Amino acid sequence: MAWVVALTVLGRVGEARAQGSGYPSGVFDGLVYTCLAIDGSFALAGIITGVGSSMKLANGVVSKPWFVASGVFGIIHLGLGVGSLGLASETGYGRHLLNPVLAGIAAGHFAIGLWNVLVPLVGLMRPSASGPTVAPMVFNGRGAAGRRWSGLGVQVSGF
Repeated sequence: MAWVVALTVLGRVGEARAQGSGYPSGVFDGLVYTCLAIDGSFALAGIITGVGSSMKLANGVVSKPWFVASGVFGIIHLGLGVGSLGLASETGYGRHLLNPVLAGIAAGHFAIGLWNVLVPLVGLMRPSASGPTVAPMVFNGRGAAGRRWSGLGVQVSGF
C-alpha cells in the first residue's frame, strides 16, 4: 500500500513542481517519510518471518504457522518489489532509466520476497525430518580470468 501512495504522490508532485505550482514541501516530505516507515516495517516483518521459517527448516521441524506467515510476507514483498520497480521506472532521471535508490529498494523487496516464498516451499516439500539438510555454506573458486571469488550460500540438498 505504501508504494501505491508513493507512486501517486511522487508522480503528481513531480509534475506539479515542474509546472511551478507544487505542494508545500512539508506535506510532501511527510508523505515520503510515512511511506518509508511503512516500507521499513514490512521489511523488518519479512526478515523476521524469513529467519524464523529458515530456523524451523534448518532444525527439521515442519512448522506450518511459520511457513504460512513467511509465504504471506513473501507474496507481499514480491508485490512491493513490483510496485517499487514501477516507481523506479517512473522517477528515472538523466542517464538513469531507473531511479537508483528505488531500484535498490525494489531489489531488496524481491530478495526478501523470494526468500520468504522459497523457504516454506522447500519445508513443505520435504517428506520428513530425514530430508536434505539446510545449512549455510561458503563457496569459493577461480573465475575464467583466474581471479579468486567467494560467497555465502544456502545448501538445500545433499548428495
